[in-house]
Formats: sequence, C-alpha cells, structure tokens
Amino acid sequence: FRLLVQSVQEYAIFMLHPTGHIETWNDGAKRIKGYDASEIIGEHFSLFYPSEDAAKPARALRIAEEAARNAAEAQAVELTSLSEQLHAQADELKRQRGQAETANRVKSEFLAAMSHELRTPLNAIGGYAQLMQLGLSGPVTEEQLRQLDRVQQSQQHLLSVINDILD
Repeated sequence: FRLLVQSVQEYAIFMLHPTGHIETWNDGAKRIKGYDASEIIGEHFSLFYPSEDAAKPARALRIAEEAARNAAEAQAVELTSLSEQLHAQADELKRQRGQAETANRVKSEFLAAMSHELRTPLNAIGGYAQLMQLGLSGPVTEEQLRQLDRVQQSQQHLLSVINDILD
C-alpha cells in the first residue's frame, strides 16, 4: 500500500498526525506542492494556507478531531454491546452445561438401575436352567434338556444384547 501511494504522481497524498504535522508525503505531493519529503515531513500543514486563512487549519483539525471522537464513541458503544452479548452467551453456555451435566448424571443413574434390573433376572434364569439340566430337582428327559439348552441360549443372547446396549 505504501509503495502504491508513493508511486501516485497525479495527486498529492499525505498523512497528518492528529496534531496537524505531516507524517508521509508522496511523489504527487512533491510535484504539486513543490516540497521534497525531507523538507516537509514533520512540518505543520498550516503552511499550505495563506496568512489571511490562518484559522482554517485549526478549524479543519477540530473537525477531524470531532469526527474521530464520534467514531471512538460509536466504537465504545458497539464494544459495550458486544461485551454484553458475550456475557449473555457465556451465561447461556453455563446454563446449558449445567443441563448437560444433569442429563449425563440422570443417564448414568438410569443405566446403573437398568443394568441391575435387567441382568439380575436374566442371570437367575440362566442359573435355574443350569440347575434343572444338572437334574438337582429330579430326572430330566432328552426333550427337556434340548428345551433348557434353548432357554440358556436365549438367555445368553438377551444378556449379550443388554450388555452391548448398556455399554
């Protein structure tokens, strides 16, 4: 950008410090105003005005200062608004985090209860089927052994499905 500004020949482009002192000077300004950069940088821009217009530079600076102050005030208002929005978003995120933590705790309690409530009866079914297969309650026929084997396979399959779901 600096190289681009420096190379402009048709227009005088220079930058002023807020105090009115010249900070930059391009080749177009040299051609139009007749000053070399080394001669003019650091000088007050009021030297471009004839003595009868001595009040114009001060008035121009006041206008530039007022515009800068208004812009700064507008930015301050905008920053305050953005800060309030960020605080509101942070509060909302805290609230949502609390809800998520509560939901996670409730889920864990549910899974623990379901684990006990589902696995306990299935393990009992498997245990009783094994006791019957061993014949501890009396003789068991071949057909009953096949049926008990199916009960145990179904119990193991259901227990495996429940373990997968709970895990």
